[in-house]
Amino acid sequence: MASITENDLKEICQILWSWDFCIGCLQKTVCQVKACPNERMRRLSRYFDYGRIIFDVYAAETPPAKLRKLRNLVLKAIGFIRSSPSSIRAEFLQRLANSREGADEDVEELDRALMMAIKLMFMTNCGHDNQKMEVLESGLFMRSWRGEFGLDNYIVDSFPKTDHPSLNEKNSNKADIIKAALQAKKLKKHANLSFSPTDDIRNHLRLDHQTGVVQIFHYTSFLKEQLRITQHMRSETEAHIVEYMKAGALPRQLVLEVLDSIQKVLFPINDDQSYALLVSMTSSKGGSFDPDCIRFESEEFRSAEESDVAYYYFGARLMELYQESENPRPRGLVAEWLERRSGARYAMLATLIGVFIAILLGLAGLVVSSYQTYIAYQQWKHAISKS
Repeated sequence: MASITENDLKEICQILWSWDFCIGCLQKTVCQVKACPNERMRRLSRYFDYGRIIFDVYAAETPPAKLRKLRNLVLKAIGFIRSSPSSIRAEFLQRLANSREGADEDVEELDRALMMAIKLMFMTNCGHDNQKMEVLESGLFMRSWRGEFGLDNYIVDSFPKTDHPSLNEKNSNKADIIKAALQAKKLKKHANLSFSPTDDIRNHLRLDHQTGVVQIFHYTSFLKEQLRITQHMRSETEAHIVEYMKAGALPRQLVLEVLDSIQKVLFPINDDQSYALLVSMTSSKGGSFDPDCIRFESEEFRSAEESDVAYYYFGARLMELYQESENPRPRGLVAEWLERRSGARYAMLATLIGVFIAILLGLAGLVVSSYQTYIAYQQWKHAISKS
């Protein structure tokens, strides 16, 4: 979108992640510092595309001047969230209304700016407090941001932790077996599952049992930036969630789980078929995933103990995928018909196939015997008498 320029993106990064550009980049000349974050902007291109889409929703019906004001309101909201992440929704809206950018704006426009800021910061669509809470099939909850709760409490509630010993035990053969079974190629082969991108991190690894589609949060460039700005923050208690949010980031453990579930569980680089599948989903020809997914380069942001993370946020969904792989749900008219009539659907399917083949063989035999009878009749009818 023309109204969102490269300078706008740089300003967003400065406010969102405290990026410190060199003088050359700010003056549009030559980048002068090796550690300048300008180089990372290219890798974040898909994330920036997502930001443009957020604004594009309103671009068609919004005058350029008003759209520019909305952009400034979003930046202001990001600053307010980072300075006071424990504030409730009404407090954020009041601060926006009192700002120079928010003067004379109605509550709907201020709330729109706040929601857009939260999407950019945390890749989460928190909705309104009058929306109903939806219970996901996986057992996690998708909550709207209720008015009496601070934003930090909303983030905590949106990602409840669960422990699965069979998956999280260190040096466990069972855990290794489970993770090996969760490779994308095996989920596709044994459970007929497919993968679809999502821009809401709460939907990561969410399985639609009806369609067999697994949603994947694919903005790995965003995840790596989160790890970069929190690499010196190790505490994972809820009391320290505020510190993460002040840095413009989600909890580090949460980010590590999302990234590793993609690059170490579903699409490990040492499994050629799964990696090839990931490459196809990021290709320029029809691929819809962030191309950064195929860059396996997060070790520089990790400590030694973070090389093999446990799954407390997404363990339930991983185990759900494992159970689906072990006992695939029938999909399609024939498979569902068999499932309704027998728990041993595979045996019935084999029997049905056998009956079908027997019918075909019987028909083929009938055709052959009929043809032979016809030939014999013709020979009898037109028999050549011997003189």
